[in-house]
Amino acid sequence: MIKVILLLILLCSTTQAKVELPDLKVTLQTGESKLFYSDLVKDKVVVIRFIFTDCGMVCPMLGVLFKRLQKRLSSQMGQQVHLLSISIDPANDTPEKMRLWGEKYGAGIGWNQITGQKQIIDQLLKSLQAFSVERDSHSALLLLGNENAGVWKRLDGTTPLAVLDEEIQKLLVLNH
Repeated sequence: MIKVILLLILLCSTTQAKVELPDLKVTLQTGESKLFYSDLVKDKVVVIRFIFTDCGMVCPMLGVLFKRLQKRLSSQMGQQVHLLSISIDPANDTPEKMRLWGEKYGAGIGWNQITGQKQIIDQLLKSLQAFSVERDSHSALLLLGNENAGVWKRLDGTTPLAVLDEEIQKLLVLNH
């Protein structure tokens, strides 16, 4: 009963997203290959955002937001919550550039920077409804999900940290 009530509250609080999760081979900032769904999303609560490393507008703002979120969720990072920064410019964003970008914002355990072959990343972005033909016109979209519960939300990247944390905590409750 409590889970049903919490799910109803969750469904009423933000924009729900229909997400098709492909199991595509992506590359982490370490150069390691992973399957997007099986290795990075399945059985996890994730916050996904979309960046490119030489962005001078919205991406630095999102980097700072994730840095603050990582600090706020420090005890849950890498176990209960995972942050994923996906490049929208994989032709230029090598694993090394993604690693350096992550280091700039203090990326730690549970926060991965993702790139890969352009065709694969474009397919991933399209499936997440985050593809943009022009990289400079991408939005500050955040995608929050609890794959186990099948609940996904889209939030604006300007969402206050406290509200973002609250939405993540709602997703975590669905695991108990």
